[in-house]
Amino acid sequence: AAQREANALGGGDDALRTLALAVKPLTAVPDAAVLADEASFEQIESGLMLVGFVGLRDPVRPQVPPAIAKCKSAGVRVIVITGDEAATAIAVCKRAGIIQTK
Repeated sequence: AAQREANALGGGDDALRTLALAVKPLTAVPDAAVLADEASFEQIESGLMLVGFVGLRDPVRPQVPPAIAKCKSAGVRVIVITGDEAATAIAVCKRAGIIQTK
């Protein structure tokens, strides 16, 4: 069920970045040395209770669409290289004016 909810948040034309939020009851706050030690990550990150999901949209800076339009009018082909998921990259490119929506 949690995976289905995460997929619903990140799907569609919005292509939101999805974060899972969780809590863990603690009897004491671990000190900085324990938190910095990679060997303790598994213990710290276990026993979490899922609280919910948050969807974040990476906004396109306001100056980007006009800059893309200038490039296109000058005959410059804009190419995007990203590590994002395809749906996220397509959504951002549409908002930036790199891909025309019909």
